[in-house]
Amino acid sequence: MKQVPQQRNEYDCGLFVLFFMERFLEEAPERLKKKDLDMFGKQWFRPEEASGLRRKISDLLKEEFENANGGACDLD
Repeated sequence: MKQVPQQRNEYDCGLFVLFFMERFLEEAPERLKKKDLDMFGKQWFRPEEASGLRRKISDLLKEEFENANGGACDLD
């Protein structure tokens, strides 16, 4: 069984699921074959990259709130 990057805390599980999906959609070959599964090893990405998805989601949400409120949004 291939090992993949793991979260280093109790609260990034959802971020890792989202990040796995994002990376898979970006990097998976069109027709996935067994030999292609080597890309999904522990070195596929660093856990910090998945944890960084929190900032990306936060920034996207802030942008959406600002757009919905005519630019007036202070969530920091």
